[in-house]
Amino acid sequence: MFEIAEEITGLPLKELLLTVSNIGNLKTNLAQPLIFMLEYSKYQYYSNKIKEKPTALLGHSLGEITALTVAGGIAFEDALILVKERGRLMNDITNSDEGMMAIIGAKKEHVDEICKSVSAQTGLIAVSANYNSQTQTVISGNKEALELVSQRLEDTNIKYLNTSCAFHSPIMKNIEKQFQDLVHEFEYKPLKIPVISSTTGISYAASWSIPYILTEQIYSPIKWVDAMEYLIKKGVLRFLQVSESTLFQTFDSHLGMTLTWDNYETIRKVSSYNFDKLYTQSSKNLCYSTPIIGECLHQMIAYKWRANISEKSISEAQKSYDIIMNLYSKISDKEIEPTKEQIYLALDEMDKVLSLKNIKPSKKIDIQKMLLSKYGIEKMRCS
Repeated sequence: MFEIAEEITGLPLKELLLTVSNIGNLKTNLAQPLIFMLEYSKYQYYSNKIKEKPTALLGHSLGEITALTVAGGIAFEDALILVKERGRLMNDITNSDEGMMAIIGAKKEHVDEICKSVSAQTGLIAVSANYNSQTQTVISGNKEALELVSQRLEDTNIKYLNTSCAFHSPIMKNIEKQFQDLVHEFEYKPLKIPVISSTTGISYAASWSIPYILTEQIYSPIKWVDAMEYLIKKGVLRFLQVSESTLFQTFDSHLGMTLTWDNYETIRKVSSYNFDKLYTQSSKNLCYSTPIIGECLHQMIAYKWRANISEKSISEAQKSYDIIMNLYSKISDKEIEPTKEQIYLALDEMDKVLSLKNIKPSKKIDIQKMLLSKYGIEKMRCS
């Protein structure tokens, strides 16, 4: 894979991978293709090992191009050219008087207000560039303006980032036309997996929008909070990370949901003894918002697996868990009560998992009777 990438880009990517200890120290024109290849190859490796199709994909800035590529929206070869030229264009406008700064401990709305105030008073640029969490915002612009913003923020942790220019700020409009011409050279195809844009905070509606959103992204803030909470509201509470950043595990949501962050090492250790732990918080959240469906998931988790459970049984249980989570997504999107048909579907999936766990038929009937009686549903279905 790296051989193909080197042939297309003309860059010594394998050598860089083996010799560079900190990719952040590389120039942007070298760093971006290397980061793309690392993320793309790791995703391919994980997906081949786990064999579990994700509900959706989400990438932070450059990572969004990786997500669009593995989802089938951009051809691998085209993505390499796109990323290489993206890095080159950004490297060409490198300016030592511009940069980025992480603000930790202040609400993003407060950071926005101070940036606007400093910009209005000085005529310099200071804007929020990455909304990484409710209390972590990266600002971008002229270093003089960034310093003034930091001076007005008390009781916060301030850190200058090792970047070559003011990414995701109006300064990047200097390359907008060139990048726009570049992205429109490629063909974009329908996505095989939904991709959430960190520019809009919602999923891509169609493949034709890809070049427009990617162009807007270079000078617009990364709305990581919006994108994450879009997924959370759809019932996605488990995430597999392929990048090396520790940023994402520290994400805090005002929605009060607890998220599960995995890498391949934790995923492959999922067994009969810890499989259900991945869904424990999901069941609590569902019990709060859609009680009977949440309790079905809770019952699925409450009973332990027998010893030496097969991978096939775990795979079957995974399907039932996913059906429950998809039900939640449909109901929460419309903010409606579940229909009887949806409730019966949840009960059926619960029954399947309890059977896989060797729960006696009489016990399963008792569980269904309890749930149906508790929520005033007359008809009973059980096997």
